[in-house]
Amino acid sequence: MGNNGFISILKGAKREVEQVLKEMQELEDYKKNGHLDPVYVQREIDPKLFNLRMRLTNIKDLTRVQVRKFAEEKKESIRKKNEIHGGELTDDAKLFTCGVKLTSREVEDILDRNCTNPTMVQLALRYAQENGIKVMRAYNDHTDEIRACKNYQDAAEIYISHWIDKDAKSEVLASMFGDEGDSQP
Repeated sequence: MGNNGFISILKGAKREVEQVLKEMQELEDYKKNGHLDPVYVQREIDPKLFNLRMRLTNIKDLTRVQVRKFAEEKKESIRKKNEIHGGELTDDAKLFTCGVKLTSREVEDILDRNCTNPTMVQLALRYAQENGIKVMRAYNDHTDEIRACKNYQDAAEIYISHWIDKDAKSEVLASMFGDEGDSQP
């Protein structure tokens, strides 16, 4: 499972954060370099800085929501691959209940004929397992993909919490997400 969706969300948020940080730095520089009336600073500059800090917080919060939503949609999509649907049963399904014990070769043939049908693949492999028939393949329940999605989600949360508003550019994304994190948006 690729992590491009996570990276895309994080890079978009990073661009927004960089813009806010730039505006904040400009105001801080103006505040430090100018001989400004303290009342003006208190009424004009400080509220703008406060609003920009709030905007940073909002960007982080929204990014967390986007990451969670993307991860949940991705995991649900992966889980759907494991669902069994009666409408996907083929005539081969009758062979599992007809009372004749199938051979390893016959189960392999059923798997070959139905290799793009997740329901039939699951049924054939379950039949083989329940009847002690050795077949040359295993069913992929996509547990590793779900685990990887969760790991990407956790890494994205760490990035949001600790790095998104720091000066580190794509090196951090690259170290957390591999080469895909280093590519330009």
